[in-house]
Amino acid sequence: MSNEILSQCWKLRIPQTAKFVLISLADQADNDGICWPSVAFICERTSLCDRAVQKSLKWLREHSAIRIEANAAAKGKNLYTVTPDNFTPEPVSPPHKVHPEPDSPSPERGSPPPPNVVREPPNDVRTNHKKPSTNHQGPKGNSARAKVELDVADLVAEGVDEQVSIDWLVVRKKKKLPLTKTAWLDVKAEAVKAGITAGEAVRIATKKGWAGFEATWNWKGANTPPGRITTQAAHTGFDQIDYQKDADEWNATN
Repeated sequence: MSNEILSQCWKLRIPQTAKFVLISLADQADNDGICWPSVAFICERTSLCDRAVQKSLKWLREHSAIRIEANAAAKGKNLYTVTPDNFTPEPVSPPHKVHPEPDSPSPERGSPPPPNVVREPPNDVRTNHKKPSTNHQGPKGNSARAKVELDVADLVAEGVDEQVSIDWLVVRKKKKLPLTKTAWLDVKAEAVKAGITAGEAVRIATKKGWAGFEATWNWKGANTPPGRITTQAAHTGFDQIDYQKDADEWNATN
């Protein structure tokens, strides 16, 4: 390592990444500034990636801070010569002059400079912010009703056949009877009383065109409408009475 070359490299005003690479080369160079480290070794010493090291070596060579002889060292390595005395910094750009327009009038002698006018934004700027809603009652209309009504998927989950579920809901819709949870619980309870499953109860109700099911209905026999129970008349046997005989006996005694 040449302390003189290393000291000269420290004084150069160059980009930080390029300076890391240059200091690493100077630290390994002999008194003539010659060294031959691999790019991988420079990456390890400087904690830079391969691309950053390659870019820095190119920049240093273009500015004459180093010379590179490709494959000139042992095992085909590049031979580097650190030359801080030959470093050529980038030219400094001259400051840009501001020229007034050709037709602009010249300011009068002794006139003050123009004031810095700062325009403040107007106070009546309209914003697009909306006040948060205070309605915490939840959805209205059909969306609220949909949460309490049962659909085909709910019936299938209860063991009812899918097509039977569709047909039964059509029957209830025609009668304007939405299937609520309460109505469904009543059907299940009546099915238990009848000794059948809820799926069988729905199948029977669909076949008979019923919107519901009750164990007391004539669900085993004829298609009797719900609410109409066929019973025998309280006054029976009138067709078996001999009204003529009673009339003759009444005339004989009067």
